[in-house]
Amino acid sequence: MDKRIVSILGYDGTRDVIYGVARTRIAYVRCNITKCVSIGKESWLAIRDLQTTTLATEIVFVPETGHNFTDAPISVYHLTDNDGNMWGGI
Repeated sequence: MDKRIVSILGYDGTRDVIYGVARTRIAYVRCNITKCVSIGKESWLAIRDLQTTTLATEIVFVPETGHNFTDAPISVYHLTDNDGNMWGGI
């Protein structure tokens, strides 16, 4: 995947295109297997509403402890990306 994408927003399986948020966090991008191009907010909003677009879903991080519940508070888990941004319980 192109390093310019920091968050995936959706996928169009008929066009084999991924849509996401750019590293600038103010631009949207459309990426296929060979290149990424910037798209406007209006373009993303129109693409988002198409039936061929599958929207990304956030999967919450839950540590696996072997129990049917977590015995560790989520707030102790966090990650730091290459830009120094922290994710998770801070």
